[in-house]
Amino acid sequence: MKMVHDMEHTAHTVKSYDEELAMLVNTIAHMGMLAEEQLANAVQAVVRRDSALANQVVADDSRVDELEQEVHKRVVRMLALRQPVAIDLRNIVISLKISSDLERIADYAANLTLNAIATGP
Repeated sequence: MKMVHDMEHTAHTVKSYDEELAMLVNTIAHMGMLAEEQLANAVQAVVRRDSALANQVVADDSRVDELEQEVHKRVVRMLALRQPVAIDLRNIVISLKISSDLERIADYAANLTLNAIATGP
């Protein structure tokens, strides 16, 4: 992921700023892992007609939603306190888009399983 590469290799004079960037990247990476897992579980739930797994996918969607809110709060805080420019600004702002897309993927996974549950075997 280009953004991760850019953020990891840009050293700043304020160490806490680098730590905030690293936490943002880690949160997004965790969201990506969860969204990927959600989608894989949703497909497996539909293929196997596994209602327990389908219900788990729906229940786990809230964790991705929480992480998206966490990313949003971090971004707003960083924009307000750090006033980033150039590549830092671009990377921080794009993290909002990435987190939104990952949250949407997790929502699609949950909706897929809800539809499978509703239509039954």
